[in-house]
Amino acid sequence: MKFASKVTKLLSVLLPAFCCGVSFASNPWTFEIAPYIWGVNMNGSVGVGPARAHVDQSIGNLLKQLNFAAMLYATAHKDDFGLYFNGIYSVTSDSLSTTDFNVKEKNRFGIYGAGLSYIVFQRDFLYQRKIALEPYLGARYTVNNTTVNVNQFSFKKDVNWTDPVVGFRLNYHFTRSWLALLTGDIGGINGSTHYSYSASALIGYQASSPSLSFLSTYLGYHILDQHYQTGNGANFYNWNMKLFGPVLGVMFTF
Repeated sequence: MKFASKVTKLLSVLLPAFCCGVSFASNPWTFEIAPYIWGVNMNGSVGVGPARAHVDQSIGNLLKQLNFAAMLYATAHKDDFGLYFNGIYSVTSDSLSTTDFNVKEKNRFGIYGAGLSYIVFQRDFLYQRKIALEPYLGARYTVNNTTVNVNQFSFKKDVNWTDPVVGFRLNYHFTRSWLALLTGDIGGINGSTHYSYSASALIGYQASSPSLSFLSTYLGYHILDQHYQTGNGANFYNWNMKLFGPVLGVMFTF
């Protein structure tokens, strides 16, 4: 999979629009901030050095290990030009005790995405229906830090990587209050050891009351599939993981 060529082709479409089609004097900036909950399930494998492990964790199992989690999506738009940020961060821990060993594990995991977007197509229809297609270019940064303590010994593995990302959003208002949002992207630098994709489908409801028109709620589903491999021997690391589950969020527009 030649991600570089895909990025180049989309850049050739978007950059002229960014340079020539954006007027920064006509309309003010608009902002959207959406804290959300992603009920993550995990399925895949992870390898560190000679060790390999299969991971199949439901949201219930992960909640038992969860110490802290934060998730936020935010955008800023000026006419058709946009900026976006999407971040999740979690801290989990687990322990196991036997007569000979006392094992404690702690993991800090984060995924942070940011980039530029541009509305290339937008149309209004009868009965307050409208549709907008918004491609985006950005990057997704993943950090996965694990510390394992076995009796008096401590082992630590810190890994992080960045995926260039090409994607799109399709926003369709089928009534004044109800809308559907579809997003999808591909990322990485090759199709064998460093690539990813994500997709989501959401249904949103915007409050019809004028005093609450800034408030929307969303419910849907999101999947992120990541593949990252680096190093060899004792420094080998392989992350082959699907993260998937329902999403519930609240968006504030101002």
